[in-house]
Formats: sequence, structure tokens, C-alpha cells
Amino acid sequence: MEFADEGLGWSKISGQVIAVQHNLGLPDRYWAYTGNSTAAGLARSLGLDWWPGKPPREGARYVTSADLLAQRDLSVLFVTATGRDVPLDAKLDSPVWRYVPARRAHRIALVERNIRGFGGPMSALKLADVMTDTLLALPSVR
Repeated sequence: MEFADEGLGWSKISGQVIAVQHNLGLPDRYWAYTGNSTAAGLARSLGLDWWPGKPPREGARYVTSADLLAQRDLSVLFVTATGRDVPLDAKLDSPVWRYVPARRAHRIALVERNIRGFGGPMSALKLADVMTDTLLALPSVR
């Protein structure tokens, strides 16, 4: 699937490295979509790079906030069960998060909790829209 920019701004986000993570309700433990997920395929179609790229067969892997410390130019789209009424700072309250480059650069954003990183064509279109809109709203990398 290829997306045409059509003045929508995708060229502004092209080349960025992103991750989509789900909060598991455990301290510093997240479920991150990997390079073989629908979300990663959409990201590639939008000209984005993906982290983590090394996939298990399930399309997701467990990561910790410490895994994000070495990711200098990463933007994180964060899906949580609690929704937007709980502030991002409350969701990222462990001591490690203050050192994560994406957080220091304000490049972490909450996305709708019912967004699907898998599923059919409508899920893919919705996720592509959410990824694009969210990344365009974040501060630019560098």
C-alpha cells in the first residue's frame, strides 16, 4: 500500500523513526509492535522507519523504558487502557522515563486506546490517519 502525500504533510514526517507501544499495566513493561506488524507496514508506506525492527513471529515484543534509552531520534505513539483523562506524566512515572530521549524531546504522544494495530482495511486506514496526525503534531526531530 502506498499513500500519496496530496498536501497532507506526510513528506514532513518521512524518515522519522517511530514505535507504537501498549501499556500493559506493569511498571516499565510495554508491548511494542515489531517490523512485521500491520502498524510497521503502514509506517513504511508513509516513509517512516520502525522500532523495534527485529520481529518475533507474533508481530510484537515486550520492551521496557530502559530499551528506549538508546533510541535517540525515536517518536513513541503510546496506547494505554486508561485513555486521555490520565495525563501522560502519570503513565510515565518511573525514574527511567525522565532519561528517555523521546520524552525529553516531547516526542511521546497518547493515541486512542481503541486503535487497532492489526485487523482489516478500515483498521489500517484509521491507524494510518492517527499515526500521521499524531506525528505532525509532535515537535520535529532535531
